[in-house]
Amino acid sequence: MYRTVDCQTWQDPWFEELPALQKLVFFDLITNPRQTACGAFEITIKALAFETGIEVEDVKSILASLAPKIIWWPEHNTVW
Repeated sequence: MYRTVDCQTWQDPWFEELPALQKLVFFDLITNPRQTACGAFEITIKALAFETGIEVEDVKSILASLAPKIIWWPEHNTVW
């Protein structure tokens, strides 16, 4: 699947303030092959930690910190 990433993301004030690991998780979430046309998909914390090389506990806190741009439902392993 081909997906376009908006280059203006780098100039977004919200994005500019993110630490490097949060930027990595954000881009992983918006470019991974699980994502559907509506943007919602299922992924486990363990899978996201493996893909990014970030510790599981850190991934949990990063996902929570990306709100409101990324919505995470941990009880369903779902991201939107």
